[in-house]
Amino acid sequence: MDSRVQLHIPASDTADSELSIVIPALNEKLTIAEFVNWCHEGMREAGVTGEILIVDSSTDGTAEIALAQGARVLRCPKRGLGRAYIDAIPFIRGRYVLLGDCDLTYDFRQLKAFIDCFRAGSEFAMGSRFRGYIERGPCRRITNTSGRR
Repeated sequence: MDSRVQLHIPASDTADSELSIVIPALNEKLTIAEFVNWCHEGMREAGVTGEILIVDSSTDGTAEIALAQGARVLRCPKRGLGRAYIDAIPFIRGRYVLLGDCDLTYDFRQLKAFIDCFRAGSEFAMGSRFRGYIERGPCRRITNTSGRR
């Protein structure tokens, strides 16, 4: 593990997380507080315990704002989106994981549909910010199709 990767834990941290919301961030101080609040609201409405893990490489105070709003913050060197997710893997505690952006293009207040899919047995679910809702049928079990024709 890279010694420059550091986890900061908020005072309100919960040990029991069914859901991990994992979000890379780079200089998002204008939206991060509202985003974290949306996540908290979405988890409350979905009846799920969870964590918000902000994977941050910012220089503008994003990390401090996110931590103050109750998010866990993983401070990482600036290395790109894919590397941010790789750095986050050892720190994810939830049974289910949601990924997205913290620029308010995804409305995490509406995460209940995803939780319902996961609890019903789905291994993967995808929403669309362009359609404005989750289409019927995206919550299917992923089956092993190797060797099938």
